[in-house]
Amino acid sequence: MSPELLQWSAQDIPKIETAWSRTLERVRASRDFCRARGITFLLVYVGSDLEVKYALDPVGTISQLRALGGPHQTVPWDMSKSIKRVTRYCDENDILFISLLEPLIDAQKDTGRQVFGDHYTMFGHEVAAQVLAGAVSFRVDPYAAEKPTFKQCVASHSWSAIA
Repeated sequence: MSPELLQWSAQDIPKIETAWSRTLERVRASRDFCRARGITFLLVYVGSDLEVKYALDPVGTISQLRALGGPHQTVPWDMSKSIKRVTRYCDENDILFISLLEPLIDAQKDTGRQVFGDHYTMFGHEVAAQVLAGAVSFRVDPYAAEKPTFKQCVASHSWSAIA
């Protein structure tokens, strides 16, 4: 089984947990490095084809995973595990974070256009670019209470103009 798929196992697998721990510690170290230099750090979750497929067709996606045979049939899948893990970590560690997953899901659902092939499709790139352009132009200042929140500036509706 591909180790990449194991990140969505509902079970905690020691090697996967270790890899996530190392990755997230590097994220925090990057945030600290930037913060010490007055640079805004923003983590972007790009999502995956499998996560989009699951959001649009959970039963079919799990069925296709199980059809791969072998250990795929017995893995208890939790396709939201990675996004929940990253979101929780960023919340707990005061890390600015944006997920492209939800806008990609919404864009594909609303338009019927595919956002993934082997990688982002041209449409997927357009969705990501529009969301990220809004984030960059906002010039994030998480400490300015009078300004709209970062999450408000990158809400799902921000990509709709390209649909």
